[in-house]
Amino acid sequence: MKKLKILLITCFFISLGLASQEDTIQCAPKPMEIWDIMKWKTISDKVLCDDGKWFAWRTYSEESDGMVCIRNLEEDSLYEFGSGFGRSGQMEFSGNHFMFIMFPNKEEQDKLKKEKKSGKNSLGIVDLKTGKLKKLQNVKNFGKPEESSDWIGIQFCVPDSRENKDEFRGSDFMLYHLADSSFYNFGNVAEFQFDKTGKWLVLVIDAEDTALNCVLLRNMETGKVISVASGKADFSKLSWTREGDGCCFLKAEEKKDYREKSISIIGLYNLDKNDFKTVCYHPELDDRFPENMAISPHFTPAWKEELDGIFFGIHKNEMTEEAKAKQDSCREKDEKSHEDLPDMVIWHWQDKRLQSQQWVTETGDKNYSYLSYFHLKNNQFHQLANDSIRHYGTAKRGNFAIGYNQEKYKLQESLEGRSFRDLYVYDLTTGENHLALAKNRWYFGPSPDNRYFLYYEKGHFYTYDMKQRKSVNITASVPVSFINVEDDHNVTDPPYLPLDWSEDSKYVVLSDGWDLWKIDRNGDHFQNLTRQGRKDKIRFGNEYKIDPDDEGIDFSGDVFFRMHGELNKKMGLAEFKKGSPL
Repeated sequence: MKKLKILLITCFFISLGLASQEDTIQCAPKPMEIWDIMKWKTISDKVLCDDGKWFAWRTYSEESDGMVCIRNLEEDSLYEFGSGFGRSGQMEFSGNHFMFIMFPNKEEQDKLKKEKKSGKNSLGIVDLKTGKLKKLQNVKNFGKPEESSDWIGIQFCVPDSRENKDEFRGSDFMLYHLADSSFYNFGNVAEFQFDKTGKWLVLVIDAEDTALNCVLLRNMETGKVISVASGKADFSKLSWTREGDGCCFLKAEEKKDYREKSISIIGLYNLDKNDFKTVCYHPELDDRFPENMAISPHFTPAWKEELDGIFFGIHKNEMTEEAKAKQDSCREKDEKSHEDLPDMVIWHWQDKRLQSQQWVTETGDKNYSYLSYFHLKNNQFHQLANDSIRHYGTAKRGNFAIGYNQEKYKLQESLEGRSFRDLYVYDLTTGENHLALAKNRWYFGPSPDNRYFLYYEKGHFYTYDMKQRKSVNITASVPVSFINVEDDHNVTDPPYLPLDWSEDSKYVVLSDGWDLWKIDRNGDHFQNLTRQGRKDKIRFGNEYKIDPDDEGIDFSGDVFFRMHGELNKKMGLAEFKKGSPL
């Protein structure tokens, strides 16, 4: 009997030990596996409505369908909608409605992938008052005016029944009225764009029969539709000005004996007035246009804000082999096909770019365009870029364009990683081009009025007056250093990156790593805007822009700068009342 009791007690404690061990095992944290990581949800797209009442975001994971969430920030209510298996897509608020792209779900996409097919997206339209969702299928993209909330444009996918989808680009287009769900339908639309205010809509028609191609301009206030260009041609690369008072596009027509089509530029301007005007630039009618060159189809033309000229790209246009053979009767026509050519990569030791870099930039090199400009008032053509100075930027306003040449420093950059350039300034009125800076490394772009640009050299910031052709050291008298001593790269005296110009182009805002300094463009005056950054270990950063279209910092109104506590790691915004210091 005594032995039995001892045995029972022993079993009891053993069972307690096993139970305790099992609890310990159950409480032990589970090791993270790859499948756990694949289930993580990530926020991709996010958008805030103009009045700040609604906020929307999209979540996705690597192994499951995503979700679009729309939160009412005043009432703290939430709408949630499945968005299919996709990372990122268009999302827009428009008045009392919210639109977002919906993808096919994961199961459907896996099935289509096995069949070597691609799925088609849908458009979800949510009524924010009721939370009801309307779904339109086979949608390619959609768009809306920046300042209007009544209409949206919806372009549908090319139908599967079309045998050659590359033959022409047009597909169905719906002009949809959000308030009452009424709509207008247009066929064979390849491109569409609203202007900023929503007064105008431009449609590029690309049909199977090129004789039916045209560009339509619709007045959204009256409903009147005008054909602004038509004919047996392809129209493309539509673009608007920032204010919506001008637009331009390319017109491409077949050119016998040449590989590329003959392209001209058509521009509409004064669209903010009742009587708009049209201008057409055709290079074949201009004696100053270079031979064996043509307007490039790879470059989107752009008006200057003053509407006195259009930027565009040009490239070499070679004759076909048949035309060359006819032109030179002594030349034997090469019948060897491209498939018979040897597949060989050749790199010469004197090449300024390494072969690996040439592979990456191959497509860009093939589609390279020389920036050019047509001056409307003077009726003159200007070729800015050439083989010596290949890189020029378009000027939004003003009379100057800035370009650079890196060729003599390319090999050094490939071997050492340090990038230098020679900066040039082109006068768009006179056509004169001059060297502004030689072997510059730190260039920070032009001022909002496009008369000055900012650069850094040997520990100091300079402004360059493109009209006077003069540089000024603006930080020589400022009692702090703008050298980023915390940068651990193998670079000599790198700068703290500048924040921005003031909106009126009179000042530059710089950072010394802690405080922000407002410095006159001529270096005559300077002001410490934040004062307490270095003392309290607070780093003040870039401006928080309310309107992303604003250029420069407007010190006539309230300005917000980001701030970060170096010690407590707290982040926030610093408010400057009408630009006055803290």
